[in-house]
Amino acid sequence: LDQLDNRELLEAKAWVYHKLGYYDSALVDFQRVCQLYPDYLSYFNVAYTFDLMDKPKESIENYNKSLELKPDYYITYNNRGYEFYRLKNF
Repeated sequence: LDQLDNRELLEAKAWVYHKLGYYDSALVDFQRVCQLYPDYLSYFNVAYTFDLMDKPKESIENYNKSLELKPDYYITYNNRGYEFYRLKNF
């Protein structure tokens, strides 16, 4: 893999964008990580970014993918529940 496909570099760059509030740019890198290294935390990061972009439906979809890979990650349940709340889906 070249440098553009290095997980640590992609995640570090995504978190810099995240901290700066450039969520679209962060999302591109987080989604690339999901393509290359699909695991629960990768999908969690995508979902969290969608949350900050005010896209609860997309956030829920990615929290669901995260739970498929790690069904005992309680933080994902908490965050997904918040997204359902935002959609008034009680």
